[in-house]
Amino acid sequence: MTDQELRDLIGSLATDTQRYKEEFAAERRKTEAERQKTEAERRKTEAERRKTDKQLRELGKQIGGIHDKFGKFAEGLMLPSLKRVVRKTFGVDTLDWHVEREMADGRHIELDARGLVNGSRNICVVIEVKSNLNQQELAKVVKKMEDVRAFFPEYASMKLYGVIAAIHTSRGIEERVYKAGFYLARMSDTTFRLDVPKDFVPKEF
Repeated sequence: MTDQELRDLIGSLATDTQRYKEEFAAERRKTEAERQKTEAERRKTEAERRKTDKQLRELGKQIGGIHDKFGKFAEGLMLPSLKRVVRKTFGVDTLDWHVEREMADGRHIELDARGLVNGSRNICVVIEVKSNLNQQELAKVVKKMEDVRAFFPEYASMKLYGVIAAIHTSRGIEERVYKAGFYLARMSDTTFRLDVPKDFVPKEF
């Protein structure tokens, strides 16, 4: 190999090496740009997720607040006529609203209302108020009624009945309420009425 051929080979190798360096550098820049883009998209997605979570939490609080306000409004609207219905139906001597009791082990129960009939009849009536009565709410009331005697042992010798007062009832729920042994007070305009089927047999819980 002549000196010229050697110089040409070295020059060619140097050119190839430089080209490879440039291609490698370009590939590194491309990879880094893609990494930065991916990281930016990840941060954007994470920020959007946090924003969505915050919006959902705020929405949940708003819905909860509306529900609470509506529940209080519903109770205020129905209380006068509901009192009359309960007193007329059961002849209660005392009627207490928002009755709570907490046990030593931390268990807790809240009754929307409780009516007592003393004397020879010896009856306790538990009234639960529902703005929208559906199967889920009915199940909650059933569970609560099953717990009443455990929380109020002073009712052990009393007949215990349940009344559900509802502004709105879901389709088909009324039959289930009666089948479960509850009286059902329904809203008509701004007053309550308590009608039961002729074959209705109230459950003594």
